[in-house]
Parts: sequence; structure tokens; C-alpha cells
Amino acid sequence: MSVAAPTSWPWLGIVPAMRRAPHLALEGLWGQQGDHATARLGPHRLHLLGDPEVCRALLRAGEDEQKKSFFYDKLQPIFGQGSLTAQGEAWRRNRAMVQPLLTPRAVQTYAPVIVATTERLIARWREAAARGDLVDAAEGAAFVAREVTVRALFGDASEAANAELTEALATLEAWIAKRFWALVDPEHYWSPARTRQRAAAAAVDALVYGLIERRRTDGSDTDDLLSRLVRARDDAGALSERQLRDEVTTLYLAGQETTAQALAFTLWLVARHPEAQTRLREEVRDAVADRSPTGDEARRLVWTRACVEESLRLYPPVWSFGRETLCPFQAGAVRLSAGTTCVVAPWVLHRRPDLWDDPAVFRPERFLGQSASRAFIPFGAGPRNCVGRDLAMLELVLATAMLVRAFHLEDCTPEPVTAAALVSLKPEPAPLLAVAA
Repeated sequence: MSVAAPTSWPWLGIVPAMRRAPHLALEGLWGQQGDHATARLGPHRLHLLGDPEVCRALLRAGEDEQKKSFFYDKLQPIFGQGSLTAQGEAWRRNRAMVQPLLTPRAVQTYAPVIVATTERLIARWREAAARGDLVDAAEGAAFVAREVTVRALFGDASEAANAELTEALATLEAWIAKRFWALVDPEHYWSPARTRQRAAAAAVDALVYGLIERRRTDGSDTDDLLSRLVRARDDAGALSERQLRDEVTTLYLAGQETTAQALAFTLWLVARHPEAQTRLREEVRDAVADRSPTGDEARRLVWTRACVEESLRLYPPVWSFGRETLCPFQAGAVRLSAGTTCVVAPWVLHRRPDLWDDPAVFRPERFLGQSASRAFIPFGAGPRNCVGRDLAMLELVLATAMLVRAFHLEDCTPEPVTAAALVSLKPEPAPLLAVAA
């Protein structure tokens, strides 16, 4: 069923539709206008690009040709000048420091952490199954993503995984989403929500700055990501305390949130498709039997990976990317002047009926035996693609494999699950699953 085009209001443009469901507003805009759709967004003119090659060309363009759009300015009070929000030379330096720590080979060292964390969730779910309780897929996925992120970043810093920090993360995401579509920026006036945001940001800062100071003074030779960043050097020297704070906060908050949503959607989709689930379970049992899987074995789980990728196609956690052109830009038939605000929306690209057969249907075989479609960009494209994508994919494949091997999953959510687009895309309501050994 096609999505209705958003109504454009005087001066406001499509802001009301974007506040309700921005991903659906963009899908409706593309359905109405095609591969180069435009709309008023308050004082801004928005250009939605829908051709996969044009989208990739924009995302691959250099830092002298495009930058992140004004949307990312709203993230800076929380993420500072980390890799997600920094521009130009600051971004190049951050990326050069972080990327070697998260290569496909480097992230293999975190496979045992992923396995151990997933085993803890399996134990919890077995207890729930014994009581006859349903399990919350989003809560379980958040537990895995949070624990893996904390241990990869900070080692055994258990204080980074406590309930207060989990609540702080949810508060910060809600605040960012509120700022995105507000007609008057809530940063500029007092409100209870702003007070909660300040307290949440202070809690995260206290944690991160405390861990940075500990790494710099204790002299321990630990191998977590924070320790590696503290030790990292380039021609300009080491990262400052503020630079470390911004980069670590970005990895801590953005990394766990997107992976958690992706895992929740994947488990829910697998639970709804018994044939795909059976095939997945058989693949895991054939490949690793009852052993704990390794990072190398994860590469052989091709059906499991296809299920994860199909989930990322249907429900990409990062549902849009914003860019602003810094000079005239042309790709194919699209010509943009300098200063154009553009949106590339994986949600739209991944659901185009002219590029995907039955785009709303969960069909993992799309990703078997051939390269993925050029329209598939869940982690972005070009030099600013997601720096943590290899760790995220390893985590998603291993956790999905282990959970489906351990349990038969059945979707028991009492009402339809849809996608809510805040900073990331999340299932709403949280999927409730019956789990049986």
C-alpha cells in the first residue's frame, strides 16, 4: 500500500508530517514527486534524492564538496565534535584515529565478548521460559548492545552499563528527536524536558571523563577502545581530553542505540517467519554445533547474515542522512546549487518497488549469491560511512545465531509492530516473544 504524500502548510511546509512520522513523510514525498523531490521544511528547502547512484555520489563526495546538514547541529550539544558531527579537518583527524581500531580484523577480538553477553541473555530468557513469561525483544537487544559496547569501549567498567546510564541514553535520544522538528528550539527556553536532558548529559559526561582520567593515570596496559584512543598519536600528537570525550561519547551512545534497534527488529522478523527461522537454526547447528561461535565462523553463517541484512533493509536504524552542498553538484540528471540541503533516506531507497520485488516482504534470499543492490545503504556510503559497521554486523550475526539456536521464537505482540523514527528507527511497541527451547 502506497504512503500518502505529506500535506504542505504555509510557512511550515511538511514540518507537521515530519513531526508525526518523518520516515513515512519522506516516503510519501518520493511517491508523489519521484527521484528529486523538494519540500519546504520551515525556513529550509529540502531536497530528497531517490536515485541510488545520485545518493551514492553525494555521500562519496569530498569534504570540500558537501558537509553534514543543519540537522547535525542539533546533535552537537551531546556529541560535541565526535566523528558523527565533526566537519572538515576535525572529522578527518577523528576518523583516522578511530577507523584502524574498528577494521574487520580488529573487531574479531570482540567476538568472545559478544558470545559471553549473548549467553547471559540466553540464561535470562530460559528463566522467563520456565515461568511461562514472554520476553521483550527490544529490552533483550538493548542489554546485548549495551554490554558489548561498554566492554568493547571501557573493558570491565560496569558502572557504564547501570540503569541510570541506560535511562540517560533514552532521555538524550528523546531530547534530540524533540529538537529536530520543534518550531522553537527547546534549547532556548526552560522546561522539565530540558532539565532532564541536562542531568542525563551530565551523567554521561561524569562517566566518560572519569574513565578517561582513570586510563591516563592508572598506567594499565588494557586493550579496550578507550585505552587505544588515549594512546593514539598522529603528527599533531594525542587527542585532547575534550576530543576523547566527544569521540567516546559518540561511540558509547550512537553505537549501542542503532545496534540494539537492529537486533530487536531482526529477532521480531525471524520470529514471524518460521521457515526462515528453521533454516537459520539448522545453519548454525551445522556450522558450529553446540559450541560458542567464533568471529571466523560468523563469516560462514551466510543465511543468518542474509536475515540480518534483510532486517536492515526493511528497518534501517539510521533511516536518513542529511547533507548540504558546498559547491555546485551534479550527478546524472540532478544538478544542485551550493547551499542545497539534501536528504538521502535508506528507508525510501530500501522500499522502492521498482528496485526490490515485494519490498515490504521479509525475503532474506535477496542477499544470497549476488552482491547487494546499490540501493542498500544501511550504514551509509563513502568516506563517512558508519565507522562501527563491522562490529555491528559481527554482533548482529553472532547474537541472532545464538538466540535462534537456543530458542524457538514466536511473535506474541498483542498489537501490530510498526517503526517509530526518532534519532534511530525503533520498533513500536516493543516486540513480545514466546521463547521455547
